[in-house]
Amino acid sequence: MVNLDGKAMCKKKNVVHILSKGSFGGIEALCCNYAKYSIHNNIFVFLWAGGEIADEMAIQNRNVIILNCKKKSFHKVFQKIRSICFEKKADAVIVHHADIYAHYCLTKIKRCFPQIKTFAYVHSDAGGIKERGKNIIEKYIIRAILLRSYKRVDHVIAISEFVKKSSVKYFK
Repeated sequence: MVNLDGKAMCKKKNVVHILSKGSFGGIEALCCNYAKYSIHNNIFVFLWAGGEIADEMAIQNRNVIILNCKKKSFHKVFQKIRSICFEKKADAVIVHHADIYAHYCLTKIKRCFPQIKTFAYVHSDAGGIKERGKNIIEKYIIRAILLRSYKRVDHVIAISEFVKKSSVKYFK
């Protein structure tokens, strides 16, 4: 599509953003800016809870969904995300946190809807993931889910060269 000036115009996309919660934080502030300045139809899904940023976005009539999920079932969380992607006719899904439930959903969304573009933002040193989990089994599961997600998504976006290098080192 081309406008009257001869410049290419982009079709407005339906973009689902998956975040852990909507309280104050750098990632949440970034998404608040997406809500304000993006040309796309952004849908912000907060898995565990709302918060100040989610409230601010809702007041500004942004498309905010707070799931208030319980951390008991990967599949129930996925079913909710899948329904949102279907109902909102998602063109893209972006995960902003290293939350294993979000990344599990991202890989399953890619399998159910191969036409949807998937993105994983990496905001911090991947080496810190070694510290997550209560025991060796939990640590293995967390790393395996994140590794699978990073391999299957269409794009992994590191916020800095340092974060990129640590992700390549830790996740190959």
